[in-house]
Parts: sequence; structure tokens; C-alpha cells
Amino acid sequence: MTAQTRPGPKGGDIPALTKRCTASGRPLRPGETYHSVLVEIDGQWIRQDYAAENWTGPPPGTIAHWVGTVPPPPADAHASQPVTDLTMLLRLLESPPDTGRQAESEQLRRYVAALILLQQRRLRLVRTDPADNGATRWICRDPASGHRYEVVDPGYPPEVLQQAYQELSQWAADHSPPDDRTS
Repeated sequence: MTAQTRPGPKGGDIPALTKRCTASGRPLRPGETYHSVLVEIDGQWIRQDYAAENWTGPPPGTIAHWVGTVPPPPADAHASQPVTDLTMLLRLLESPPDTGRQAESEQLRRYVAALILLQQRRLRLVRTDPADNGATRWICRDPASGHRYEVVDPGYPPEVLQQAYQELSQWAADHSPPDDRTS
């Protein structure tokens, strides 16, 4: 298995940790010790990472060898979307929608919030059921608290969902406590 490649000696870049054992193909886990080698093939520097149990020594043609520990994932690994306060989204999902035109807006906001949280794996989809109006109702569960949420798919086109996502992101940023928005 070949690791990542980058420009060779002329570029001077050393490829990043592949997080996969070259010998076995299995992913390297956070906190695990690994051995890395740098080899040059056809003018390219190629990094190969090995789990400690698969290390048998540097292969022929090795330019460099070092030992390291796989770093933990970043603290914000699940916060890939620009929504600043996920607890606000959970509270939004928990409150029942109002009536009339505001109910449509709230239903759309709840749906987009659920999409974001499902994507970030902060919610799990338990099942879908038909809703009264022919739409689909999602039953979601928060794996951390076990709380269940019902969200109706409003059936809007992607461009409406994208705009709602941007508005929801801004809403969450505006309603986050000041301490949560400072770095």
C-alpha cells in the first residue's frame, strides 16, 4: 500500500501522517505508537507509516526513519459546520412549532437543525413515519441524553434548505452566550 505523496526533494515537503499502517492496511488509532519512513521513488518523497506490531525495520532505500504517537482528533472534530452552539439547536428541536406562517418557518428550521446534527452524529435517525400532510416524519434520538425528537421533512428544494441553513447558522451565533463565541 502506497502512502501519500508530495513534491520530492525539490519541493522539500514531508508528507503528513497517513494514519494507516502500510504493512496491514489497518487504521492507526489515536495514542498508538507508529514508525514512519521516508523513501524516494521516481523523484517523489513517499511516507510510509507502520503500526508498532508490524515494524520490522526500515525498508531498503529509506531516507529517514522516526517514531511517533498518533495524535488525538481535534476537540472540534464534530463541529465541522459553522453552527456555533449545538445546544441551541437541541433546544430548538425540543420546542413545539408555533402556528400559521411562523410554523412553516419553524418546521424548516427544525428540519435543517436535525440535518446538521445528524451529519455531525449528534443525533441518530431511529425511524421515519408518514406525517399527516403526506410528508415524512423523522424520529431522532440524542445518543448522549437518550432524548427523542420528531422532525417533519418540509419537502423544500435544496436552495431553500441552503438559505435556511445559513439563517440558522446566523441565528445560533446570535443566540449563543458571549462566552461561547470568544476564542
